[in-house]
Amino acid sequence: MASVCFYFQVHQPYRIRPFTVFDTGTDYFDDFKNAEIIRKVAKKCYLPSNSLLLELIEKYDGRFRISYSITGVLLEQLQVKHKALTQQAGALLEENTKLKDENKELKSTLDGTENSLQKLDTDYKELKAGSAEFLSLKTKFKQVSEQLAEQTNKADTLEKDLSKVELNQYIKWF
Repeated sequence: MASVCFYFQVHQPYRIRPFTVFDTGTDYFDDFKNAEIIRKVAKKCYLPSNSLLLELIEKYDGRFRISYSITGVLLEQLQVKHKALTQQAGALLEENTKLKDENKELKSTLDGTENSLQKLDTDYKELKAGSAEFLSLKTKFKQVSEQLAEQTNKADTLEKDLSKVELNQYIKWF
């Protein structure tokens, strides 16, 4: 099964407070509204989606993957206003590290298996070549054995004939 990786871009801008020309402060942002919105969005969107995505990652043993691009503005707001999301991000990071380590182990195992397979293939080819040579030698051995048996039979026949001739010569001399 192919791996799938979803890419999410996440941003949550600061809200600017209403101010007039008579305001002299340097606090331009509406902290109350920013905190309210970040809590609301985290509760309705970030926490449920992160829980679902983490569940999918665990269910499919890391074949389902996600990638986040989170702006610094959002990170600042989450660190200050929402600790639960920070904890979930830590859990996702931990799962990511675990999957990376597992991937390294699997790659190492795969490399070892590929090397073993190449060695087995080489051994098989050598054995196949050796077997062909053995069969060729076996055929030659059989032919030579048959020729040797013929020659041995001829030699035995000639030896018997020679013995008879020698015996006949001895008899003639007497």
